[in-house]
Amino acid sequence: MSSTTRLTIPQAGAIMRVAPRHVWLATLGALAVAREWAEKEAGSMFRTLVDDGANIESNAIRRIGDGVDTSVKRARRLVRNTRDSATMTLASIANTASTFVRAKLPAMRASIAVQGTPAPRKRVAKSVKRAPKAAKRNTGPRRRTAS
Repeated sequence: MSSTTRLTIPQAGAIMRVAPRHVWLATLGALAVAREWAEKEAGSMFRTLVDDGANIESNAIRRIGDGVDTSVKRARRLVRNTRDSATMTLASIANTASTFVRAKLPAMRASIAVQGTPAPRKRVAKSVKRAPKAAKRNTGPRRRTAS
């Protein structure tokens, strides 16, 4: 007896002819299992998934809504504070300016009077005719113009 082992290599042609049929049969088997599962358990599983989805959606909407409400309230408060601050700032500027003018204007008028600045000139009425100004003399060489 010989101690050599024979290896058998399957024929590729036979396997290639049988493989598509095996895939087809496996697909039919999976379809049968899925159909059986759909008839027995899919309805309850589907309802459970819908309920879970509804719960998640309502929680998300509530959280987003709370966040939006908080943001809107915060924005309104910021606008109100800014408006009040601007109004107070403008009021304080106006009060400061009027106080300054009331305090300094009489002192400025008094200093103008003391310094002896001349009074403002009176305007001459337009009906008064002024004497014509003397014409300027042209002292440079005269140019001849071609006629």
